Amino acid sequence: MHPKFVLLIILTWGSIIPYSSLSAFDSWNLECDAIDTGGFHNDAGTEGYRAALFTRGKFRLEENLVFKKMLTGETHAPNTVFLTMTDAKDMSIELQCHPVAANLEKGFSCVNTPPSEMLVLNTGTLRFTRSSIGGWTFNSSPVEQTGDSIYVEYGRCK
Repeated sequence: MHPKFVLLIILTWGSIIPYSSLSAFDSWNLECDAIDTGGFHNDAGTEGYRAALFTRGKFRLEENLVFKKMLTGETHAPNTVFLTMTDAKDMSIELQCHPVAANLEKGFSCVNTPPSEMLVLNTGTLRFTRSSIGGWTFNSSPVEQTGDSIYVEYGRCK
């Protein structure tokens, strides 16, 4: 068996889907652009959410080699990927990613700790869906834009 081959068992309608790590992602360095972003927001001191359009974002994904070296082993599966997601304002979030598959397409599902950010990336098409929840998520926003938010965006990486 090729050493790059990993079997990920996903019970989807009783089937087993093989997952192989992708050599194209041996060195993560992706630039990602959102196509559309939307969500809900409540202003600080108010109750109830209102629909909101957020500015489409750009972010960079890079593998965190320090986390890879220090955190893989007994507590993490060997196919866990640790990524640093950095936005246009140089705000960084550390993500822990696990391989996933659906409809025979492969990718990663990533979250931070505590889980306020989620990123799902299709490694074949480089399409992504990202969601974020919580006021602390927007810590680079001015005071007049604080409050709690939830948003979802989708786009593509290159």
